[in-house]
Amino acid sequence: MNNIVEPTKPRAGFTGCLAGKPFSAVFSLSGASDHEPNHIAVSRMVRDNLGSTRTDAAGNQYSWILDCAKQRTIFLDHLRRLAIVIPIALQDSSSTIGFKKYPRPTHETATILNITCQKILLFEDKAATRNIGEVWIAEELAVVLRDVESSDAGSSKWEMVSIKFAEPSKSSFEIPSNYQQLPTRP
Repeated sequence: MNNIVEPTKPRAGFTGCLAGKPFSAVFSLSGASDHEPNHIAVSRMVRDNLGSTRTDAAGNQYSWILDCAKQRTIFLDHLRRLAIVIPIALQDSSSTIGFKKYPRPTHETATILNITCQKILLFEDKAATRNIGEVWIAEELAVVLRDVESSDAGSSKWEMVSIKFAEPSKSSFEIPSNYQQLPTRP
């Protein structure tokens, strides 16, 4: 395993530890992208009160844990029962958004599941005139709630379908005891 797998949906994400905003959320994907090979969509996300976040991929093959308390990222491969732990410096109570495409923020907002979100258009590159979709971001929660993609092959929509504001189980952030932990390379 040379490269750690990253989700393809959503096409934006936050990193960092946003403490004091625990939740458990479920996401769904519909449209053309659900049949693309090597497509990995986020299906579940939980965050604890310390800001640690676990993200699970659809099909339950992969999970990513951003462990704020121990300053590390954990990649779990559930089919192979492997864990890769990577030390990382994380800032408390802050987050940074990153995009896989070129973003252009809009002033448009919407309420999704009673959460205010901002619409951001996505483009292939800085000079593009035709957008390839949009993401809807809740900055106060540091989470993407919707990713709509449009292309010549069709369209897809990845979105949060439920959210519960409560502290998740501590076990969500632990490496299962029957997983082999692989050493990380510098």
